[in-house]
Amino acid sequence: RAHRQLANIIRSTAVGITSADTRGVYNHWSPSCEAMLGYSAAEVIDRKTAADFAAEPYDLAGALR
Repeated sequence: RAHRQLANIIRSTAVGITSADTRGVYNHWSPSCEAMLGYSAAEVIDRKTAADFAAEPYDLAGALR
């Protein structure tokens, strides 16, 4: 019952919640993370870092020149 309650809280909160194992591999990505960052749980789970799924860095300084 407690596990179900916690899952409902995580699913319904506006705060993005993630968790990772001891190797730094994501094993949870909440719906709020999906909404805030634009990546689905399927795209993130089992990946080690944000760099594994993020786009190439944008050169903001170069774009402003």
